[in-house]
Amino acid sequence: MSNPKDIAKILFNDVYKSKNSINLNLNETDLEYIFQVIVNIYIEGLLIRNYVFIKNGEIKFNLDKSNINIMNHYMNSIGFNSFMEINSFDETIYQHRYCSIKGNDKIDFLINPIFYGIYCNDRKLNNYKLIYKNDDQMIIIYFDFN
Repeated sequence: MSNPKDIAKILFNDVYKSKNSINLNLNETDLEYIFQVIVNIYIEGLLIRNYVFIKNGEIKFNLDKSNINIMNHYMNSIGFNSFMEINSFDETIYQHRYCSIKGNDKIDFLINPIFYGIYCNDRKLNNYKLIYKNDDQMIIIYFDFN
C-alpha cells in the first residue's frame, strides 16, 4: 500500500470509481490502524476537493449534504462507507475526541490514540470517530466496511 496522501491524490483527483473497485491491500485486522489510514485518506480528500479551508488562521469545513455524499462515493470505491454528522457543539463529547485539528499556515491533523468508543464493549470500525469543532458545531466523521 502506498501512503495515504498518495492514495488520496490518485483517488480524489479523478471521478469516483465503482464500489470496491480499488484495493488498498490493507492486510491489517487492527481497527485503530485501519481507521488511521482511512481517516488520513479522507482528510486529504477533503483538502483536494476544497471542502476544508483556512479562514483567519482557523480551519473551516465547507460541507453540505451533497459534498458529504460525494465523499462517501469516493470512499466506497476503496471499500468503505463514510458517515458525517453535524451536531451542536457538546463539550462533554468533544473532551474525548479522537482527533484534533490545528491550523496556522497549513493544516495539521494530530491523531490522538484514544478510542472514542471506550465505553462500548463492541469494538467495530464505526466506533472510531474523528471529531472537530467548527464554530458552534461539532463535525463527527466515521467509517465502516462496505
